[in-house]
Amino acid sequence: MQEKRVQETERITFVLVADASRARLFRQGLEENAPLELVEEFEHPESRAMARDLMADKPGRTFWKRGQSAPDYRTDPKDVEAEKFARSLADRLAALYDTQAFHKLVLAAPPKFLGLLRSMLAAHTNHVAEAVVASHEKDYTQLDVRTIAERIAA
Repeated sequence: MQEKRVQETERITFVLVADASRARLFRQGLEENAPLELVEEFEHPESRAMARDLMADKPGRTFWKRGQSAPDYRTDPKDVEAEKFARSLADRLAALYDTQAFHKLVLAAPPKFLGLLRSMLAAHTNHVAEAVVASHEKDYTQLDVRTIAERIAA
């Protein structure tokens, strides 16, 4: 019985379609060419905010403790938010990988965000980055499920 479960898990593929502000995680069924099933959706509205809004001081937030420096705005605030979102996605994928929810992972994201995702996945000690079997440097977040399945199969 345990042997059968391991074999099924080894065939489960998750597909993450993401950009810097939203992501959808799909599960591919066990059969060949099985349809994608939505597992989770993620939103990060901060990545869609205007850079000046991300940099604005909030009331009561301008006091720095002794020895603490003010925020460094030399880094683009939108890049910081994209990095936060990539880290949260990588953490979620690592947690799912730990529970053996999937064995293979396909990523689809614009090139810059895909690089962030890869680096965040590589930082995990559970080797979730090794589960990545394919990467697509395209933004598929606006596509329907059928089209996503066609594009990742090609």
